Amino acid sequence: MGPNNESAYLKNEDNSPDDKEKLEDKFFSLLNQLPSELQKRWRDRLRFEDNPRKAVAGLMEIIRRREDALNQPTILKRGIILESNLSKEEKIRRENLIGRIIDEVKRNGLGMIGEGRTSQVFVSEVDSRFCYKVIVDTEVGQRIYRQGNNVAQEVDYLDMIISRMGDRALVPKPYYYQMGPNIHFYVMERIPGGVDLEKILTGEVSLPQNFDLEKFSHQLRSFIQEMNQIGIYHRDFISAGRRIIYGRNIMIDKDNNPWVIDFGSAVMDFGEDSVFRKGMYISDEEAIERIIDILKSKVYA
Repeated sequence: MGPNNESAYLKNEDNSPDDKEKLEDKFFSLLNQLPSELQKRWRDRLRFEDNPRKAVAGLMEIIRRREDALNQPTILKRGIILESNLSKEEKIRRENLIGRIIDEVKRNGLGMIGEGRTSQVFVSEVDSRFCYKVIVDTEVGQRIYRQGNNVAQEVDYLDMIISRMGDRALVPKPYYYQMGPNIHFYVMERIPGGVDLEKILTGEVSLPQNFDLEKFSHQLRSFIQEMNQIGIYHRDFISAGRRIIYGRNIMIDKDNNPWVIDFGSAVMDFGEDSVFRKGMYISDEEAIERIIDILKSKVYA
């Protein structure tokens, strides 16, 4: 069946009941072209969709858009482009471009995969290698955001860690940021199979299979120690609000490696008189040891 005939067939509402089985076969053959992490949503859509033709047509469109995105060079694949190097018109064009991507993600994509006090993180099914951290437009979120680092500063910290530590940097790679009048966001690498350590410690999520506590602890301790030696302090692994939350901003990937995210509260430590030294925050190393102790209780329970 050629592309034109296939399109006409999908639009035809009067096919025989036997067509439902053919449509489902077509659907699952298309589904195999998507990454496994995106397939569940589409299986659910087929199950709840009264008209399977709509599910097949929607899946075909997503696959086409994915192919276009993966085959064309975009700003996301060229790395961070400093604002000082862009004309005013180009800044507006790129802000609008990413703004449209974020709108599309909210509307048609997998949607939100993370939410904090100041931001939401979205992933697009068109290209799931990237995720988008967007500062929320709420009074509380904006107030806290102004007290911490803006997205450009966060990207600077991530860049500094990666440039100094190379493969030892357990942070997502940033690609692009924008601080426009209507939206602040940055685009970064998506952590493969990422699970929040906080959810494991609270019992919301089970420990991954074959989890190696000794390896995980060594990787995390070594990274934190080297990051602190560079002069960067994260300061947001433990939250002490209405209830103490351990394991914030640490994720575990599909291979059980730790990743550190969200440098919105990070600082550079320049000496004995810094804010960090004055004891206003738990040191990163102390926070990590507390977190590892709780993790041990989960592993050996």
